Amino acid sequence: MEADDPLHFIVQLLKHYEPMHILPLLILAGALILWRKGLPVPTITPGAAGAGFRSRHFSAADVTASNTATDLGIDNSLPADLVLNATYFAQEILDPLTDWLGRRPTINSWYRSPALNNAIPGSSDTSDHLDALAADLQFYDKGQNATGLLIRAVLQSGIPFDQLIIYGGQPGTSIHISLNPARLRNPKKQILQKTSSGYASVSYQDAADYYL
Repeated sequence: MEADDPLHFIVQLLKHYEPMHILPLLILAGALILWRKGLPVPTITPGAAGAGFRSRHFSAADVTASNTATDLGIDNSLPADLVLNATYFAQEILDPLTDWLGRRPTINSWYRSPALNNAIPGSSDTSDHLDALAADLQFYDKGQNATGLLIRAVLQSGIPFDQLIIYGGQPGTSIHISLNPARLRNPKKQILQKTSSGYASVSYQDAADYYL
């Protein structure tokens, strides 16, 4: 194998980095392999909403779906430079959660455009929703809200998360979960409970004692 062979390049990258962290380089190397072999190189239509998004259980439409955006006529299209973020979040958080639960949780909010974020009361201008790195979720079992099972899945599965916010008291009616790629190997794992007066910190052990 030649030293400058794209396949050799891919092998060397995979020895030192996780695939999600070098996805653009892997795509480029794959295109070079096809080009060298005289095969057609797939193209992505410029401007296609969510083009390039990858997930085992979710679609690009799930990333941007928003009743608020629809009701207010707000454009909540996912920018091309955030597709990798959305893919990362799906593959590190939502796909593993779905596998653990046996079916998809309900996504109330994932990506939020700045206009949509401003339209939602209480939203922070530094929200991870703006970068497609957070989602608000619910889970239903036999028609009943079973978000407690969702929280249990987060804790039992060991998925990385920076922040888990529990809404609706205990056992909870919905959650917010986020993860920044820069902290994948050392996530914050902060757990908060939304209360009438703000947010109360919950220790990981206390959460485990209640939900597990």
